[in-house]
Amino acid sequence: MWDSPRNGRRDLIFAFDRGIWILAILRGEFMKLGDKGKKLIQDFEQFRAKLYDTDGAGHCTVGWGHLVHRGLCDGRENEKQFAKGISKSRGDELFFLDVEHATCMHEAI
Repeated sequence: MWDSPRNGRRDLIFAFDRGIWILAILRGEFMKLGDKGKKLIQDFEQFRAKLYDTDGAGHCTVGWGHLVHRGLCDGRENEKQFAKGISKSRGDELFFLDVEHATCMHEAI
């Protein structure tokens, strides 16, 4: 699931923050999310084309668990771009942007 560029270890660690899955730092080593890990997350999240707030935390979400905003879907301005739903390819774009954001956050630590 995880690819360790340093020593080939395969430790599986998941973190969830602000509605997105985050990559792990384990014993001081940065772990890169591999293709199998991305697929596992997508299988867990399941794609939803329409806005929903039944993610277990009650936050407005779309696609593969992309956080639109904290709290229930209530017609806020940032929901409008998703009001008619999104395609699976747009959901994939959002998912990979979320993964990239999580990677940048952990590299900055």
